[in-house]
Amino acid sequence: MAKKVKEENKEVKKSVASFFSALKKETGAEAFNKSKLTKVDHYVDTGCYALNRICSGSIYGGLPSGAVSLFSGESATSKTLSTFIAAKNAIDKNGYGAIIYVDSEGGANRGMLESVGIDMDLVQYVPVATVEEATVRLINIYKTIASYQEQDPNFKAMVILDSLGGLVSEKVLLDADKDKSVADMGATQKRIGSMLRAVTIPAKKTNSMLVILAQQYADPNAMFASKIQNIRGGKSVYYQPSLIVQLARKLEKGEGKEDNFYESSVIRAFTIKTRNDVRPFLETEYIIDFKHGLKTKEFYGLIAPAIQLGFIKNPKQGWYQVPSYSDKLMRLADLEGGAEAKKIWDTFIQDFDKASKEQISYKSLSEEDSSEINEMKAELNKKFFLNTEALDEPVEETESVDEE
Repeated sequence: MAKKVKEENKEVKKSVASFFSALKKETGAEAFNKSKLTKVDHYVDTGCYALNRICSGSIYGGLPSGAVSLFSGESATSKTLSTFIAAKNAIDKNGYGAIIYVDSEGGANRGMLESVGIDMDLVQYVPVATVEEATVRLINIYKTIASYQEQDPNFKAMVILDSLGGLVSEKVLLDADKDKSVADMGATQKRIGSMLRAVTIPAKKTNSMLVILAQQYADPNAMFASKIQNIRGGKSVYYQPSLIVQLARKLEKGEGKEDNFYESSVIRAFTIKTRNDVRPFLETEYIIDFKHGLKTKEFYGLIAPAIQLGFIKNPKQGWYQVPSYSDKLMRLADLEGGAEAKKIWDTFIQDFDKASKEQISYKSLSEEDSSEINEMKAELNKKFFLNTEALDEPVEETESVDEE
């Protein structure tokens, strides 16, 4: 019986192979497990271990190649800085040949780009005013990358769109020229959705990621604050990207009693979507020092998970112990950053990264964890999808109304 089933399976596979051959000829299809488009080729380091961890699962990961990633947050939450640091690492560590900065706000900051050490000869600037113009420019950027890759298959670029909030439809500008006002939010959202859909596959095919920056809006009148905040642009802003990270901040003053200057900012990052091996709805914190960037307390956001996984012990209030390093007790500051902290972390960081990956991967989910994730997904659906069904219908242009 077993032999008969085995022979039948051989015949089925032979038939399927013949079908796949014909399918490839007609459509260009390829085996799912062999396609370069079905896996992440590499990750681009954000410069922050804790942020890399929740984005990709590994502290050595980061933003996924060939994907659309989105940072949302209020002003001064390190959206631009985090993206520029990733751009620097894309060039230095991943061999990217160009950074293309698409600016819809007129707020391009040359000084910030230079401060992270990017070679400015590798940066191109593309200003846009409307969502229609941005769509055309982005499509043409990826066409140009694809064309250039025919000569240099290893060439890849990072495209940055700063930001969604700066994009309006052409109709708004036309009506403004006629001294008219128009309620155009639905149409603009629809066009932003079309833009994201248009560039998702080209970004993947060229292995050249698109990083989008977007303003985040909390409801100050909400009785219970939502974990997931609004982002301008409609449903597609949540459907299309492979990774969405929300950012929030808290300013920190200096340690001196007489010091009235804010010296750093604690950034809280929360993933509301990830198509990588790591599950979504993970949260972490990291510190940006206004003088020294991310390196002052580079292990800040890893201490809590390291304690949870048993690599760091907390035997008594305010004191910590790292068994792989020594038996001596140490303060939190000894573990957060600096030369000594690096020595301490080097004794277990590889094992920590491996254990951490297993802990936050999809396959590690317990029933309890799955229930919590489903609750967050339900909140996301309720907030952005179920109440915006009208956005799935064809959008009719709203008639302009003359201002009184």
